[in-house]
Amino acid sequence: MTQQSPFYFTDNDRQFQIRAQLIDEKIKDEKFDITQFTLMIPKLDAVEFQRQPGSNLNAVTADTLTKVRDRYGKSRLFYSGGADSQFLLMAHIKNKLPLDEVRSYDKISFPDPLSRAMDETVCTGWEYLDQLVEDRSLDNAGVFKTLITEQQYTDFFSQPEFWKYGSASLTSVSLTANLIVGSKLQHQTDICNLSGTTTPFVYYQDGWNFRLNDKQFEPEFSGLNRQHTDVVNITLEYPEFTQSYVNCIIDGMEKFPDYKERFSWEQMITKPSGLLRRFIPEVVAANGALWGPRNPKILDIDITTPMYHQALQIHGRCFVWSWYLERNPTDWYLKWKYNTDWEWVKTNWQLLGVWSKPYKVK
Repeated sequence: MTQQSPFYFTDNDRQFQIRAQLIDEKIKDEKFDITQFTLMIPKLDAVEFQRQPGSNLNAVTADTLTKVRDRYGKSRLFYSGGADSQFLLMAHIKNKLPLDEVRSYDKISFPDPLSRAMDETVCTGWEYLDQLVEDRSLDNAGVFKTLITEQQYTDFFSQPEFWKYGSASLTSVSLTANLIVGSKLQHQTDICNLSGTTTPFVYYQDGWNFRLNDKQFEPEFSGLNRQHTDVVNITLEYPEFTQSYVNCIIDGMEKFPDYKERFSWEQMITKPSGLLRRFIPEVVAANGALWGPRNPKILDIDITTPMYHQALQIHGRCFVWSWYLERNPTDWYLKWKYNTDWEWVKTNWQLLGVWSKPYKVK
């Protein structure tokens, strides 16, 4: 069974399922204008969102996760130790919800201590999972901690057009790891792969609104037609969760006297939407239980350097990897470096993300 994507792109005349198809069109036709396209999310597009101060996000999340499991029969959480997967893990534990599998992956396949120290999964996430297993919080779940091997990366980067699986296959190496693992689990269609949540861009413009951008979640789904991996992002498919999540953010924003100006579209478009998680007590509390080194900030990129160096430098961990791998090249690194269509990747990076329509919260 091949999963249907929860979103698509359209300019009213044409329709595309994944971002890679838009990039292919742009490369064929320089006049192709991606800004004329809208990100359509059918489950959200059909809803009139309501302003509900004091929404009980914990209860809504529990109800949503129950519906997800009822739909599939089983649920599997891909756990990195990041903010979104930690929130979902704690929601299962706090509400005593059945969770069949927790899968977490060591994405650093080479023995560089500094690179390994910067990986949130190995440094923080695995220790926390061990603690939960020890105190029996995950008694009914199978907990799998797996190293992605050199051979798995080599096989992945040997595939034709592997760069179309995500925005950049190495800089999104955690997503690459999920795709690798997902391809091995593709025949288990009676289970869903929880990939986390997506934080919308919430802003004030003649009332409260929010929008989503395809670059926020596109790598989770870009390999869909090839990998046949069932992926569930509850933000895109369960409007009641999205409504509660957005309302919690608005509650936090409205504590500022100047919220209309402070959180205008012009202000919010310049910031990562993930920063808005700090307004959600449930997310803050869930991540307060997990301490450890955090990822470094994104570095400024020198655009005169080769594209593959830019790809490595755009993410702090990958900058360290570049230092190690240039001196100790692996087979998969060389395949990635020399087989990637860097003009395709450059076109993808240069093009803006595609926005959904504004969803008004009345």
